[in-house]
Amino acid sequence: MSRGRLIGLALLVVGAIALVPEGRLTGPVVLWALALGVWAFRRRRSSTWSLIAAGVLASVAATATVDALFPRWDEGIVFLLGMTATFTAAYLLPRERGGARWALWPALAWAFITVLANDPWGGLARWILPLVLIGAGVVVLGWSRGGR
Repeated sequence: MSRGRLIGLALLVVGAIALVPEGRLTGPVVLWALALGVWAFRRRRSSTWSLIAAGVLASVAATATVDALFPRWDEGIVFLLGMTATFTAAYLLPRERGGARWALWPALAWAFITVLANDPWGGLARWILPLVLIGAGVVVLGWSRGGR
């Protein structure tokens, strides 16, 4: 990163912090500024890693924002939805704008974890998770036998 971009990012973060009165929103504002800075100052427009880093920071920032504004809410769901959205965006974007086909698998994994965490009846994890683990074990055993 060039010196000018680094100084610009620092000014962005300090300016955002100065706008917010001291209190519970200071942390979320810093995280949002960092997420915006990573997104705005990426080196190449086709960088998947900067897209993911900005998405992860934005997910953490959204989680901190919900926690600061609505302390009685379960903010963990916001993080899970943000991570699912980050990898889904990385998968759906065209390659020249930072998209990557490999991002389908983390997107599906985060979506699965989000569904398990949001199970309104509480019984889904009791039978889905063991089936997924058994299926993963069969796949790993099949791959290990195929290599011989």
